[in-house]
Amino acid sequence: MKNIFKKVSLLLLVSFLVISFLSSATYAIENTETKDLKQDISKTKNIEKIYNIGQYKEIGDYLYNYFNNLYKILETGDISNFKQSSSDSNTYIILKDLEYKSNLYKIFHNGIKDISVDQFIIKEVKENTDDIDVIVYVNVSYVFNKNENSSMGALYKVKLKKGNDDSAVIGMDTTSIDIQIVKDTIKAKMSSINNSINGNLEELKIVDDLYSKRNEKLPEEKQKADNAAKLNTSLNIGNVVVNSSSLSTTSVNVSYTASDSRYYGWWFGDHYENYIFKRASLDCTNFASQCIWSGYGGCSGYDISDIGYDSSYYNNSTAQALRARVANNYRQTSQWYGRNYDSPYGDPITNFCSVANLWNYATSNTGNGPKADGYNNNSVYTDLSTPMKQGDILQFYNPDTQTWYHSVIVVTTTDYTVSQYTNVRVAQHESEYYWRPLDELIQYFGGSTCKMRLLRPKSTTFAS
Repeated sequence: MKNIFKKVSLLLLVSFLVISFLSSATYAIENTETKDLKQDISKTKNIEKIYNIGQYKEIGDYLYNYFNNLYKILETGDISNFKQSSSDSNTYIILKDLEYKSNLYKIFHNGIKDISVDQFIIKEVKENTDDIDVIVYVNVSYVFNKNENSSMGALYKVKLKKGNDDSAVIGMDTTSIDIQIVKDTIKAKMSSINNSINGNLEELKIVDDLYSKRNEKLPEEKQKADNAAKLNTSLNIGNVVVNSSSLSTTSVNVSYTASDSRYYGWWFGDHYENYIFKRASLDCTNFASQCIWSGYGGCSGYDISDIGYDSSYYNNSTAQALRARVANNYRQTSQWYGRNYDSPYGDPITNFCSVANLWNYATSNTGNGPKADGYNNNSVYTDLSTPMKQGDILQFYNPDTQTWYHSVIVVTTTDYTVSQYTNVRVAQHESEYYWRPLDELIQYFGGSTCKMRLLRPKSTTFAS
């Protein structure tokens, strides 16, 4: 009997020690990841509050309150107060997308809180016979994962009904990339989609079905992410400067400083304008190329945090100096250049602003200008074999358009393997984000079927 008691006691002791060890190990991994994320967000932004409605006080006050209530959907997930007045497809997609984001953040990041409309700028008002068209830029800050600060910005075209009516908004559209993805999916399901107010019930049914399937997939996607994360720990390599052993001697040899590229993306990610470069009609890759430009020393010698959000920063000395550099093609080439903010011309060369062209150019370039190693082309994101590092450019494929569709820059300073993608944060334009969870984008581009490739710039040469 004593022997049995001793064996049972010994077994219990061993079990206790094993459980304690595993718990400690798990805690160590989780604590390390939390610590790394805290390091990444230790420098917070002082977001400027901008409320610019010009002479349109009545319209401005109404729409400001409208968007304040609209973005509360991110926290509550409730669209019932808006759904009744939304019969057009574009408005309904915006509502369903906010509902979906709320659900995604609850499952992946403990939800969203502390929502605040920080920038509200009326850019244009056009009065028609029966209604009013308003173009307005809205940027909203929020907190997720209890302590991570972020924001999202988008340009909206709102149609208002004339007269005194509580439901004055009768239609709405936006340039947000998230909404464009959904529209392209709908286009693939229908022969066409009318981008004006239409009230097409078939389209609304497709929208409902699309978001219903997306929401149903989220718990499974989160479980996959959690299982993968248990197998790996993060790699903290610090600032990355990529050098090349075979550089041309006929031009200036230039290293790629990933931390400078990352900082440009983080600082200007939530700026609709930075008063250095001119926005492109589709700005995501145009912005990613600007980040690469900064990594090659485009902003060297200047502190870009001197440049704020308000249009008064156009006259800021740093903005003026960097604008002049762009105009003089500093760290640019005839095959890769952006437009300076004052340029009277349209979009820059496609190698600078096209998702596919940037990849093709940078991975095959043998002359002056950006060079990069490409990873995981035409493969699902889980096949990525290299850790994601600050300053890396990620590109996403849209199966509905059968094109490479979107570019973002990695802004987390810790290197993470793809199995830890829920820890990765990116900056982007169209919409404007400086700290967006990568997992959110992966879900938008298909979840487990998402194709994502990585572009890692490296040292090269420039004429100046």
